[in-house]
Amino acid sequence: MTNSRRFRRVLLLLALLTLLIGLWGTFLRTHVPDAAETERLLAETLSAKSYCYTLQAEVMVDGASRDYFTLRGEKNGDDAHISGTVLGSPLELYWVEGMIYRRSGDEDWQVLPEAQIEHAAALFAELLPAASFAYHRITDYRSDGLIETEDGEKLQLVLAPEADGWVAEYFTAVEYILLLDKRGRQLQELQLQATSRTESEALLHLRASFSDLGEEIRILPPL
Repeated sequence: MTNSRRFRRVLLLLALLTLLIGLWGTFLRTHVPDAAETERLLAETLSAKSYCYTLQAEVMVDGASRDYFTLRGEKNGDDAHISGTVLGSPLELYWVEGMIYRRSGDEDWQVLPEAQIEHAAALFAELLPAASFAYHRITDYRSDGLIETEDGEKLQLVLAPEADGWVAEYFTAVEYILLLDKRGRQLQELQLQATSRTESEALLHLRASFSDLGEEIRILPPL
């Protein structure tokens, strides 16, 4: 084989390799989950054994907003720790090994008696993201592709759920907005928009962000 032919062959192989690398990079960048994949990812995130999260809900009426709650929490199995404000009142709760501890503001910690455990457990469940994003089924799906956010590019998907829980009781026209990493592999932020059933001008905006999904999170009692 002459040097000229060998050189052309090397160039061809390099061009082919470059093309394959480019196609693989494009696949990694533009993979868009379909409706079934997206719903599975949503369900797996909300039911994950462990995660850290933030959760914020506000209602907008005529341009003015009112905070329902602003929460930061961590969950590991049945144990959880939640702090923040609910209707403007500070709240902090721990559920560790079946014991529930609570305080409001700078108050001393209280250990709830056994008679109040069931009620407190229901409150805990309502303050986790799964309660705000409860649904029976997904009725519509669309992809808005990659969008620019403050944290860089995200893949935006939009779902129309048949909502359940407190959101369905008080709001209608519910829409979920999912922000995934740009490879479409991990759900990083979940938003909800809905309209009040009694005041059409009142709009609910809810946002949840997730981190440390599936990681070992150690939650210790405050006392």
